[in-house]
Amino acid sequence: MKNPPKRVLVAGGNGVTGKLIVRYLTGFKLPVQVDIAARTALRAQNLPEQVRKIDIDFQNKKATSALFRQYDIIILAIGPFDIFKASLHEICVSEQKICIDINDSYEAASEIYKLKKDAEHHQSMILTGMGLAPGLTTLLLLEVLQQNNETAQSGGVRMFFSNGINSGKASIYTMLINFISHVFILSNGKAYKTLSKKIEKDAYYTFNESLKHKPLIYYSSPEIQTLPLNKDCSRIRQLDFAFHLEGMPMNIIPFLRGLKIFRKTIIKFLCKSTYKKQKKQQSGQPVETLVIASAFGQFDNCIKHCQVSSKSSYELTALTASIVAEMVLKGEIVETNGVHSIESDIISKPILKTRFEREGIKINPEIVNQS
Repeated sequence: MKNPPKRVLVAGGNGVTGKLIVRYLTGFKLPVQVDIAARTALRAQNLPEQVRKIDIDFQNKKATSALFRQYDIIILAIGPFDIFKASLHEICVSEQKICIDINDSYEAASEIYKLKKDAEHHQSMILTGMGLAPGLTTLLLLEVLQQNNETAQSGGVRMFFSNGINSGKASIYTMLINFISHVFILSNGKAYKTLSKKIEKDAYYTFNESLKHKPLIYYSSPEIQTLPLNKDCSRIRQLDFAFHLEGMPMNIIPFLRGLKIFRKTIIKFLCKSTYKKQKKQQSGQPVETLVIASAFGQFDNCIKHCQVSSKSSYELTALTASIVAEMVLKGEIVETNGVHSIESDIISKPILKTRFEREGIKINPEIVNQS
């Protein structure tokens, strides 16, 4: 007698990333039933027929617990994570579920990692930061470090987003709300708080021959909290995280970083106007979109980097979460209680890399400059 298919619930499955996760998981041809849940899940379109749509208010803890209880794996693709923080993770832990999230919030990550002991006690596994950044960017950085046994003087993660990128409201809000006066970087294995304006001054990065000397916006990545747990990362003295958003007026960044009065109101307005602008742009002439994720390490005799590109940050985020879910469903990630990130030893990096390459994402470090 065959075992019944595993049941996976994508919380926030009516969003751009959530729908892509459903598409990937159903396309992997696994013995799995994939459903979605959201406040307006019934309105979701362009989903496979077998996907059940469930309307729910995730602020209702009792209803959320009853729903999560019916599934084996909960994938949290709901946002912004700055708002939900670890509230849904807590329910996953109490219901002893496997939880996979795409969290990209430094503040939310702090709350999620506090659940480590509770997850161990309740025999629950949380796989956090399984998106583009952190997630795929973490894998790129680990590849750079694993290819060289020397100590890196410095390193970083850099991302490029073209102004034609299709963004959701949650992504825009997360980006804007995290423009604050300081950022965290890694210095000798520890989180170090520094003023944003101090490191953004005259900070540029060249992604390729056509994208040279692009000004950077720095941010605090959840990876700052997890990379020190990996032995390879002890060989990098300083590490920071930044991106370039094409079309973003750089003079607005200091304004948002220093904004205190009516901050959320102003950011909500900017979020709404940015979203409308992007929608208008997408309805016009086709725009070639481009996302680049790059990690690098500066060693004594060379600079090594590892870089991937795509037409959508949502594709890369959804693909990462889906591959991790596939590995769990196939037993390639042994169910281990607690909170884990990409750096964890329970996640096989060779298998992860192979799966990305199966989907056309090549992860191969290169020497980009010989001193």
